[in-house]
Amino acid sequence: MGVNQDFQCKKIMIPVQPSSPNQLIKTVHVDVMFMPICQGYQCVIVAQELTGVTEAPVLKKIGAKMVAKFLNEEIVSRYGAIEHTYSLQE
Repeated sequence: MGVNQDFQCKKIMIPVQPSSPNQLIKTVHVDVMFMPICQGYQCVIVAQELTGVTEAPVLKKIGAKMVAKFLNEEIVSRYGAIEHTYSLQE
């Protein structure tokens, strides 16, 4: 008892659907604290995400360029782009 089946190959075109990777960090709260000067260091930048990921380097001086450098090198390069940044500093 043989069964004879004819198989036909059909090309199916599936559209490309790029996936976006999940972001580890979407919202970051950034604050700058001024501390008593110790060995030339006087500032702490604190960046904290809602899951508890915290980065807090100590700096000798603070400015917009230092904050941008910190966010780029320590947050964006490790965890990806930040969707929202909140700060109490003006």
